[in-house]
Amino acid sequence: MNFQHPSLADTTAYQLKRLFLRQPVMYEWTFLPEEYLCEEQTTFASLGLINGENTNFMSAAYGKGEFLLHTTPLAFTNLHLVEKRGLEYASKAFSHLSAGPIYWDERAYDPFNDMAGGNSDKESPLKYILSQPALAWAWYILLGMAVFYLIFRAKRRQRVIPVLEKNANTSLEFIGTIGRLFFIQNNHRQLATQKMRLFLIFVRERYHLPAKN
Repeated sequence: MNFQHPSLADTTAYQLKRLFLRQPVMYEWTFLPEEYLCEEQTTFASLGLINGENTNFMSAAYGKGEFLLHTTPLAFTNLHLVEKRGLEYASKAFSHLSAGPIYWDERAYDPFNDMAGGNSDKESPLKYILSQPALAWAWYILLGMAVFYLIFRAKRRQRVIPVLEKNANTSLEFIGTIGRLFFIQNNHRQLATQKMRLFLIFVRERYHLPAKN
């Protein structure tokens, strides 16, 4: 890019590149039609060129003021303004502004949405929610709860521990069963010995006394 005015034109043109994911990509550079700059038309005046022959910077007189039309908005993005040459080009472009009120007309443009066939000018419901403080806080809290749920839900869940019934004391049933067995065998001595053995076990467990003898 370069300027038409001799005091602003640079000996070497200002280079501009289109980046995608920090890599240069092919880009369709736009310019203004030549029929606006014919000899019969005095309203429009060429201020800058792109590729040395096509007008990308133009002034259009209107009433007591003028419109400044620029078809290369990438030249005014922060990516190029951080460079010395990019800042120099922007400074020269804005030097065409005269004293008085300045109105900047900027159209929102989303290349991904445009390629998908969408309309970037449509206002989404989320934009309205975020513009209201109460709804915005509710939205952020909802997102936070969802994140916490996913974090704790993703952990391995412990297997459900079954509820076990309390062990029943079947000592009396056991003694009764053994007693009937010995009664059928008619072995009273063995039955008395078994009952004595159970009694000594009871003494040791209940009173913690030695019962060897």
